[in-house]
Amino acid sequence: MPQALARLKPVGHGGHLGLALTASLYGTFEPLRESPLHAQAAAPPTSETPVSTPVERDGITSYPPEFFSEFRPNTTLDMIQRIPGFSYNSGDGGLRGLARASGNVLIDGQRPSSKSLSLDDIIRRVPLSGVARIELIRGGAPGIDMRGQSVVANIIRKPGAALSGAGELMTKFYDDQMPARVARLEGSRTGGDLSLEGMLYWRQERNQEMAGVGRLIRRDRNRVPTSAGRFNADWDNFGLGGSGAAEYRTGSNFFRLSLSGDRDREDRDDLWSLKDAAGVHFDESVLADFASDQGSIGLDYEREMSSSLTFRLQTLESIEEDRLKAVSTGRNSTQTSHETARSRESVIRAEATYVPIASLTFDGSIERAFNSLDAETRLERDGTPVDLPSADVVVEERRIEAAGSVRWQARPDAAFEAALAYETSTISQEGDVEKSTDLRFLKPRFNATLDPAKNWQIRLRIERVVNQLDFEDFASSSSLDTGTVNAGNPDLIPEQAWLFEGTIEHRFWGRGAVTITASHSFLNDVIDQVPVENRFDAPGNIGSGWRQEMRASLTLPLERLGASGTLVRFNGTWRRSRVTDPVTQEKRRISYQRPFGGDLSITKDLPGLKSIIGADIYFGFEEISYYINEIRTEGATTEPLAKVYWDWTPQPGTVFRFQIENIAFRSRYRNRIFYDGPRSLGLISRYEERTAILEPFIMVRLRKTF
Repeated sequence: MPQALARLKPVGHGGHLGLALTASLYGTFEPLRESPLHAQAAAPPTSETPVSTPVERDGITSYPPEFFSEFRPNTTLDMIQRIPGFSYNSGDGGLRGLARASGNVLIDGQRPSSKSLSLDDIIRRVPLSGVARIELIRGGAPGIDMRGQSVVANIIRKPGAALSGAGELMTKFYDDQMPARVARLEGSRTGGDLSLEGMLYWRQERNQEMAGVGRLIRRDRNRVPTSAGRFNADWDNFGLGGSGAAEYRTGSNFFRLSLSGDRDREDRDDLWSLKDAAGVHFDESVLADFASDQGSIGLDYEREMSSSLTFRLQTLESIEEDRLKAVSTGRNSTQTSHETARSRESVIRAEATYVPIASLTFDGSIERAFNSLDAETRLERDGTPVDLPSADVVVEERRIEAAGSVRWQARPDAAFEAALAYETSTISQEGDVEKSTDLRFLKPRFNATLDPAKNWQIRLRIERVVNQLDFEDFASSSSLDTGTVNAGNPDLIPEQAWLFEGTIEHRFWGRGAVTITASHSFLNDVIDQVPVENRFDAPGNIGSGWRQEMRASLTLPLERLGASGTLVRFNGTWRRSRVTDPVTQEKRRISYQRPFGGDLSITKDLPGLKSIIGADIYFGFEEISYYINEIRTEGATTEPLAKVYWDWTPQPGTVFRFQIENIAFRSRYRNRIFYDGPRSLGLISRYEERTAILEPFIMVRLRKTF
């Protein structure tokens, strides 16, 4: 039987790089289709089937590797991102526990753990030559735990021993600083009872999301300029890391050991060169240094009790320490902030899958977790300490969640899933706040998948969703670039929602697909910004509300329109919401919600030149956040960086990429409206407008597989 895949993701901040020693384990035994427990409905292509044609049966579409060859994938991740109608989700390793952090890609029917190593890295390390097929599972399949997701992709690997490796070198050429440098080496050995793999990397580069040069202007209440000048943001990331993996099988028992270590570093310089209304020059700056250390160890065990019953046990222990020092200088004062946060997570999870008949699957699990955060915050203004609420806080959570689900394939064109989970937790706080809160939530879920006609599918979902709390919201923090303090809030409880969602999908032209999803959520205990002590802002619960989303995805091959080898992909999400503002008592959108986000990509195969050319365009965003005495609007013209590229494969296993990034001259902006007193009084005191533009730059990458 194929074994579970354990993977570790550096638990840090998305923009930071790290030193990692990680165990990530891949099953190396029979392909999933040969296991009675995980028998798949979609058979592999037969000799009568064209090798590039997907095979569909019982809601599962099987794509052979040849289906993707037209677009010359460099890694298995490229294949995943080319599946028609599939929106890849890498999961969220920042979420506590194991069940909620999963992405929507499986390997041999098993979910890679996304706690310590990114799902991107796990998929990339599956060699292209080792992929037998990729299955797109809509609604569910025998023995597959969908974990509430309506669609997942399942990578089926070829059986047998294999030895593979890859090396990658990359550089980025900027106009005003040293080039970025990235190196990566990875390898794996699979087959027999023992499998090993490893990866090393080193990189030094600019944080492309935040860097840029622009203008800052401040105005009084009558919009008359009071100061203006140049703004420059320079953020540099540094990282060194490695990962290793080992898994072992003896008989029906499977063992997996995972280890990780991570170190991140980021240097940030924000500089302002300004003149006031009288023409007097003055400077302002924010200099920050962030460092993070993380380590974890995990042990997994799996046993095939019978052809229809499998038992799994997962354990994880991880620790992390983050340190931030920031100094801001200006005309009025000098501020210094020190923040330290030490966190720990201990998880043990047991689960079982039972498939008495092919049309019926039972899943059960119980997860016990201990989580803690020890946070300290210090803020000084001109050497004088500032009294902050919840500056020293220790937060601990003890949580147990039990869940069960049943999936019934009633007919080849209809499947239903019902699930029920119960979560109980105790959150205690010590330090500046002494408090203990008991929480209990019942979380039902119902999914239905219907195929009303060939190449059409309807998916329905009803679920009670309970979001996780961010423990850092219990502690104070200082944002020196905005001159604000975010107070900790000891009274937070999780946001809950009743979610109603419907999806319609249509597949056409062999490689084409269009998917439209609409959802409506009734919200309770919405988390937004609330006043604390009438002078600080903090995350807090503001009552009930609603949220709506519509997502559209289009994969459009242009062969029938005369453009052979050309593929267009579009993804877009529209959002609406309504809550009651805690300051003004008026109705408004939830803070930080983006009304629209999306991307467009175009690729063209040039087989005569052994090349692919393409362009990725990311639509801009805008989000508004509401504070006691401020309304802040932030956005970008493109997010992240639009790019055009050329992939050239001079020989098998050698791929060059030449890429120009930020072709749209990405511009970020931040507009602020300040009030005298709370916003409810309507007394505007001043305005601030800031923009930053990042110049285009060139990236060159070489990837060699062997």
